[in-house]
Amino acid sequence: MVNYIIPLFFYLSGALAHAFHISVCEIEYDEERKSLEITHRVFLDDLETTLKSWSGDQSIDVINPKVESDFQKILGKYMLEKFSVNVNGKETNLSFLGSEPDGDVMYCYIELTGVKKLNSLYIVNQIFMDKFDDQMNMVHIYKGEKTTSTKFSKNNTDFTIDFE
Repeated sequence: MVNYIIPLFFYLSGALAHAFHISVCEIEYDEERKSLEITHRVFLDDLETTLKSWSGDQSIDVINPKVESDFQKILGKYMLEKFSVNVNGKETNLSFLGSEPDGDVMYCYIELTGVKKLNSLYIVNQIFMDKFDDQMNMVHIYKGEKTTSTKFSKNNTDFTIDFE
């Protein structure tokens, strides 16, 4: 337990440069709106390093992009390639809504609409795993009063949860 608390404290505080690679994702089912609202928090330096490598464009600047709309397009393409969900056993088309920096992290927003009922989720999370062998991606899933958390790593990139 302590092994997770200390790195998480430094991640959330942004007080120190990090010596580990972690992201945090929250998936919340909004029953009223019939949608999954997904927020990723990733370190800015990890994001920039990964996007430069993945896209081949060494001029990418995540804080001050040359053209914001071009940056959002590249970021959205990367996020949707590396993160996916199937709902109730069916493939989905997630929508990348955009991102915003806050301190040392970037918030990336994804949404899935038209989820009338949520019985199960199959999640694939490979964000930054193509760049960092030690990457760990924490995911917290909220449906009503139920909260489930899991961790993804290079050897464990998918997870299934049944709500029934």
